[in-house]
Amino acid sequence: MNKKIIASLGLSVLSAALAIAQTSVPAGPISVDTAWNLGGSPYILEGLVYVDNGATLDIAPGVIIRGQPITTTGASDPGTLLITRTGRIQARGTSSNPIIFTAAVLDAGRKAGGAPTFEAYDSGDVDTVPDRWTPADGNNMWLDLTPATIPLAPVTPSGLINSKYWGGVLICGNAPTNSNSDTTLPADGIPDPGTGFVEGLNATAAGIYGGDNPFDDSGIFRYVSIRHAGFSLAPASEVNGLTLYGVGRGTSIDHVEIYCNVDDGVEVFGGTVDLSHLCIAFAEDDGFDTDQGYQGTAQYLYIVHGMTINGTLMLSSSDPRGMELDGDDAPGNVIPGGMPFEDTRIYNATVQVFGQQGVFMRNGFAGALVNSIVVTHSATANVGVTVSTGGVVSPQTSYADGALEIRNTTFNGWTTPSNTFGAYTPHTNAGFTFDVFFPATNNRTTTADMLAPTYATGGLNPRPGAGPGVPNTLAVGSTQDSGYVTAPAFATTYKGAFDPAAVTLWTTGWTALNKTNTDGIKLLVN
Repeated sequence: MNKKIIASLGLSVLSAALAIAQTSVPAGPISVDTAWNLGGSPYILEGLVYVDNGATLDIAPGVIIRGQPITTTGASDPGTLLITRTGRIQARGTSSNPIIFTAAVLDAGRKAGGAPTFEAYDSGDVDTVPDRWTPADGNNMWLDLTPATIPLAPVTPSGLINSKYWGGVLICGNAPTNSNSDTTLPADGIPDPGTGFVEGLNATAAGIYGGDNPFDDSGIFRYVSIRHAGFSLAPASEVNGLTLYGVGRGTSIDHVEIYCNVDDGVEVFGGTVDLSHLCIAFAEDDGFDTDQGYQGTAQYLYIVHGMTINGTLMLSSSDPRGMELDGDDAPGNVIPGGMPFEDTRIYNATVQVFGQQGVFMRNGFAGALVNSIVVTHSATANVGVTVSTGGVVSPQTSYADGALEIRNTTFNGWTTPSNTFGAYTPHTNAGFTFDVFFPATNNRTTTADMLAPTYATGGLNPRPGAGPGVPNTLAVGSTQDSGYVTAPAFATTYKGAFDPAAVTLWTTGWTALNKTNTDGIKLLVN
C-alpha cells in the first residue's frame, strides 16, 4: 500500500514504490518556515528551489535530497538549492545520520527491470542528458540507490565520471565582499559596492548577495554530504558543490563533504564565515577556492584531487589546483583598493594532488597557510605553492609585508623546488629544503612522498604514517604556538587535517569517502 505524504508547503506529493515516500519540491520559492523530515525523504529538487522572505528550511538528520538533471540539452534548469540572503537553513546532520544531497538520476539496468549496470539511464533521445526521475520510477531505480551505506562510485563501468548530474547548494548572506557589481534592479548602471549576483542568476533578486553585516547568520550546515553535482544555472557560469556568497560569521558550517563535483568543491565569495572539517574529494576543477575579500578561518581541510581511478582521470578543468586562493575575483570589478582586503587563514589542511599544482595564491590574496601538508603523488613540473604578482595588492607584495604568511607547512613529492616566489630562492640544510617563507620557520620541502602509499588495497591514507601514533618524520616538527593561532582556530601539535595519534578520523561514518563502493575507494580508519 502506498503511503501519502502531505508537505507542509503544499508541495505536490507523490506516491512511492515499495511503500516508501518521496516528496517532489517544485522550482520556485520557499517563503514560509518549512521542515524536511525523514517521513518525506527523499526530497526531489525539480529545479532551482530558493529559500527567501525570512523563511527557514529545517532539514532533519538522515534526510536525502536528490537534484534532478536538466530537462534537455542546452537547458540550465538542474535541481539546485539556493538559500538567499533573506532566508536561512538549519541542516543539522550527525556523524551517524548525515544529510545527503545526491542525484535524481536512474540506473539504466534497473530502469529496464534488470540488474543494475551502474550507468545513468538515457532513453535514447539523442540529447546525451540522463533522463529525469518520475513518480512512476519510485525509489528502487536510482543510480545512487544506497547513498547512506554504499555510495555511488566516482566512475561508471564505461569510464564516465559520476558528476554534473544536478546543480548544487548555494548559500547567500549579507556579509561584506569586495565585489563592485551593479545589483540594482532594474539596472541603473551604478555599481553597488560589496554586492554581486550569484553566477547564472544575473538580474534576479533571489541571486543578490553581500552587504555590510560581518556577523550575519544564514543558519547551520553541519554533517552534510554533497555528491555528483556541478551543473550550471546558465551557460558559461559555474556551480560548485557548495558555494558561499557573502556568508557571515554568525553562520555555522562544519563537517561538510563534497564528492565528485564537476567544478570546484567549495568556493567562498567574500564574507566572514568560519569553516571547519571540510572533506573535498574528486572536484574536477579546484578543491577549495576563495574570492572577493574573504575574511574568515578554515581549519581541518582534507582535499584529494586529480586521481586516476580505473583508468579515468578525475579532472575536467584546464587549470585544476588543490587550492586556488584569490583576493579579488576580477581585478577590474572590485571596490577601489580591493576593500575589504582578503584575510583568509587556513590551518591544518592536507592537500593530496596527483601531479597538479598544490596551492595557487593569486589576485590579491593575503592571509596565512599554517600547520599544513601539501603533497603530490605524481611529480610533474607543477609546484607545491605559487605566490603570484596579480591583483589590486599582489600576493608577493603581501608576502613581503608580512600580510601573507606560510608557517610550519610541508610540501612533498615534487622533483623540483616546490615554490615559485619570484626573487625568493630556496636553500637546503640538513637534508631538507627550507624555503624562504615568511617567517622562515619549519617550512619544508622534499622530493619524498610522505603519505605514500595513498591508494592501495585499503584505500586512501590521509595521515602522515601507516596508522595512529606513527607519523612520517617529514610531517613532524614544532607547530605554531597558541599565541599565533588566532581564534576560532585551535592550536594543534600536528600538521595536516588529521591527528596521527587518533584511532578514528573525523570523516568516519558520514562521508562517501569513508564508505566502500564499487571502486574500493575508502579512507583508512585505523
